Amino acid sequence: MNIDADYLFDVHGINVYDKQLCLAELIGDCKWSIDNTNGKIKFDDLSFSIQLIGSESNYDNTWLWIWANDISSFPENLLQSANFLKEYGEKHDIGFFTIDKYKLTDFDGHFVAMLSAGVCNSDCYYRAPYDGGAAYYLINGADEVKQIPETSTPTWIVNTFLDFISKYEVDHKLAIESYLKYKQIPFGYEDKNLKTSDGGLTVKFDKDGLVRRMQAKVEPSNSANAD
Repeated sequence: MNIDADYLFDVHGINVYDKQLCLAELIGDCKWSIDNTNGKIKFDDLSFSIQLIGSESNYDNTWLWIWANDISSFPENLLQSANFLKEYGEKHDIGFFTIDKYKLTDFDGHFVAMLSAGVCNSDCYYRAPYDGGAAYYLINGADEVKQIPETSTPTWIVNTFLDFISKYEVDHKLAIESYLKYKQIPFGYEDKNLKTSDGGLTVKFDKDGLVRRMQAKVEPSNSANAD
């Protein structure tokens, strides 16, 4: 199978989007600080390991991978994920990961970070703004991000998925299947409709494979439907 950036985003995008929502719930308005030397990011009392992947510039609206940054000097142990992505791109002929610098016209740094976090199986990522742009870090060892109970409920999944596909063009079937696998929720198909094994979620598609309706089975007063 040919692997390209679009396919990878279909598979990983929704999962990282979910992780980012969980991170936002976890850290709220916490102040952040980054220790590049030791590869750590802190949000008040929370501390996680990080990997620097690149930066976006507000001056010329470009993305630059950190392995192509000849001006700044960072510890090699902070660049392992960026180097892995470059090697992954070379192996699978994915220019997205091997072109050192490009214009952010059809996507932004968040898109790059979401794709990178998915391929690297990171827990989430963080956009660290500075004067003139922002650096993007993958976050690892953030078990707290995955320990928010309500993020595996049918209602959360419906609302998150609908929000995601309203912002990004993806293969709906591939994305929802990937999302449920990430959440470890068994599912199958019945009359071309996707249903979770516990009956908590039903997804109907149109003839083009786009989501036509999502229904979460919850208390009647809290039912989540989308047409």
